[in-house]
Amino acid sequence: MKQIHQVFLLIYFRSALLQIQCGYASLLLINYLDESFHDGDEIDEFLPYSQVFARHHLLVFLP
Repeated sequence: MKQIHQVFLLIYFRSALLQIQCGYASLLLINYLDESFHDGDEIDEFLPYSQVFARHHLLVFLP
C-alpha cells in the first residue's frame, strides 16, 4: 500500500512540474510577443488569449 501511495505522489509531482514548465513557457511567449510587437493594438488583441492559456496551464494540477 505504501508503494502505491509513493507512485501516486510521484505522478502528481511530475504532472505538477510539467504544468509549471508549460505555464512558464507560456509566460515567456507572452513576454516575447509583448516585446516583438511595436504597435500596441496588435498585442492587445492577442494578449488576453495568451493569459488565459498560461493561467490554465499553471492551475490545472493544483488541488
